Amino acid sequence: MSDLASAQRNLQQLESAVQSGSVDQANKLLSKLKLDLISLPALAANSQPSPTTTDELLLARGVYEQAVLLGTLRSDLVVFQRSWSQLAPYYIPGDLSRSLTPSPRQAFLTALNLLRLLSQAAVAEFHAELELLSDEIKASPEVTKIMEVEAWLMEGAYNRVLEAQDALSASPYTAIFLQRLTDTVREEVAACCERSYASLNSAEALKLFRLESEAQLEELAQGHGWRLTSGRVEFAGPDEGGGLPAPVSQDIISNCMLYAKELERIV
Repeated sequence: MSDLASAQRNLQQLESAVQSGSVDQANKLLSKLKLDLISLPALAANSQPSPTTTDELLLARGVYEQAVLLGTLRSDLVVFQRSWSQLAPYYIPGDLSRSLTPSPRQAFLTALNLLRLLSQAAVAEFHAELELLSDEIKASPEVTKIMEVEAWLMEGAYNRVLEAQDALSASPYTAIFLQRLTDTVREEVAACCERSYASLNSAEALKLFRLESEAQLEELAQGHGWRLTSGRVEFAGPDEGGGLPAPVSQDIISNCMLYAKELERIV
């Protein structure tokens, strides 16, 4: 019992370290707690119920939850994925999850994992994970918002996904996945522009690509072989053809700016 109580205190310290962003301290505490978990009877093969079984399982779930969050703080997708694999059995409807009180972090962490899958373009795995969720978790605001993001991607509504940049500062845990997703979507928008327009006004291009400065636009242009001339981004030379008339570009830009910043409720 004393070992369990000590591990529970360590978990509280780990939660505080993760919440404050103290990555080095959190790493040390997590390593210690993983050793504690090895000695718990409830996690052993063919374990028998005991008076401390529930507390031991709750401890393990809490450790894996913090490990998932720590993986995002470290920007380490391997750690995140491994920790999620250890945590998932405590969330998937079944005997284990039914034996424990629901975790207040389940909806958020589930949404975080779904966002990871989208950022890795793992659409099939995304839908497979959805099938494993309970109706309650699937209907949570956190998860339904990620489902909307996936629908936007399938519809090609890339500018709605780019709006997610406004939510990056809302949570240190979603930033890594939203940034990866934003970079991917920006490349899709760039490909669409190259096929659709001969050129765009630089100010319009900044809004369309959700960039903050001319320097960022220049970097993007250099990466794609575009030219910045007289306040315009030229996707193709005058004699290369292609592109739609400029008024169409104005209409698209106007429509894009009407999109609500719906991802701000992701956290």
